[in-house]
Amino acid sequence: MSRSGIQTTLTQKVLLIAFGTILAFFLLEAGLQIASFILYSFQDSENSRALTDKNAYRVMCIGESTTQGQYPVYLEEILNRNSRGIHFSVVDKGVGGTDSRFILAALEDNIRRYRPQMVVAMIGVNDGGIHMPSQVPASSGSMAGVKAFRLYKLFRLLCLHLKCKWGESVQNKMTLVQDRSDWEWYFELGRLLSNFGEKSLSTEAFRKACTPDVRSFSACFSLVLRQGSHSKESLAFIENAGKILTKRLKASPYDHDIRENYFDFGRRRLTFYRAYDDAAQVFKNIIVLDPRRVEAYLLLGKCYELQGKFTLAKTMFNKALRLDGRNVWVLNYLSIYYHEIGKHDLAEKYAQVARESVPLSYLPMTVQNYRRIKDVLERHKIRLLCVQYPLRSVSPLKKIFPEMKDMVFVDNEQVFKKALMSKKYSVLFTDVFAGDFGHCTPLGNRLLAENIAENILNNVPDIQVKSTGSTIKREGTQ
Repeated sequence: MSRSGIQTTLTQKVLLIAFGTILAFFLLEAGLQIASFILYSFQDSENSRALTDKNAYRVMCIGESTTQGQYPVYLEEILNRNSRGIHFSVVDKGVGGTDSRFILAALEDNIRRYRPQMVVAMIGVNDGGIHMPSQVPASSGSMAGVKAFRLYKLFRLLCLHLKCKWGESVQNKMTLVQDRSDWEWYFELGRLLSNFGEKSLSTEAFRKACTPDVRSFSACFSLVLRQGSHSKESLAFIENAGKILTKRLKASPYDHDIRENYFDFGRRRLTFYRAYDDAAQVFKNIIVLDPRRVEAYLLLGKCYELQGKFTLAKTMFNKALRLDGRNVWVLNYLSIYYHEIGKHDLAEKYAQVARESVPLSYLPMTVQNYRRIKDVLERHKIRLLCVQYPLRSVSPLKKIFPEMKDMVFVDNEQVFKKALMSKKYSVLFTDVFAGDFGHCTPLGNRLLAENIAENILNNVPDIQVKSTGSTIKREGTQ
């Protein structure tokens, strides 16, 4: 065989090996993607029920935690109770802890999957960064594309497994909790285990991911809560996290990251578990370390208010007011406080000052993504119903689409203000996470669903509405 023939053969072998490696990579990646798709479909079975009725008018609700498992629970029943000649099915595609970028990115897939005739959107509250992130921030640069591959994630988990094995043999089986440098590995492991229903194992991984890094604790906390805030695993995680954070704070009381983790722990104890005494102690400790922290006084006051200790609550709110008299959160907390004790005039006074303290506009990101959502729906000939959050003016929402005369907007400001004239804030809301409103109670969600249903029925062609004595009317009627 000639020298050139040998070289050609070697070149062919190299090319075949390279081709085989690339082919194997893509086949494995495809297999992982298919497995992920199957798992996602299984988890989405509840919404898939809406596809069984081929003749139904399908309404898809998009949004954040104020949508997920909230008003859509009641919307379908209310719609079908008040109309005849057509059957409604409602798809809940709210995702807690997300923002308008994620909602926009998922829209095309949700349209293909559920084929809605109308989309109800109540979005934007998370775009301002009010909440801690529910996931690790995305990587930038070229590594972002690499990390998107599921094969890359599998490789990381295999490396983690080998590292764990090495650690057990060399370090006399010391607990991996002491390895604080790789919290993202444990976080990803916990997320994958959670997807496969392994709650106990995933919670253990999240526990090991907890570090002084604010992103670490908050990200893990959010995903543990999604598994069920009162599950055995979640409660064990909370108890352990509290011990770890308290110990760290005593050792390093002026470490910023540790203090932020500790504060977030108290906030979540208050919001998700209503452990008022535990949360109050957290905020008291924060105030000792930082006497000018307005949020600590507000949340301590909220702990007192929810326990019926209104004098102590007022004292904390007034201290916050003296520290920052134009802080919209302070003004809104005072407004809610006065609603709770029945002084509605004072409540409205502080609410009005709060409204004047903030610009009546959305963030550029929200405006851009809302318009893109509208463009996507128009291409698919799907009607968009824009819903404003409870107690907020619908005017800024309308300004996003100044040239579109056929848009439908749902105003929830007056409906909820009217309800608060006869009901306590806590009857309609479970918290005040957004400053001027919070997640709704079942009664609040039903009120929200009724108002949305009225607007849907008024703007869906060819629907005959039952005579219920309500204000629901056909589009174009006087």
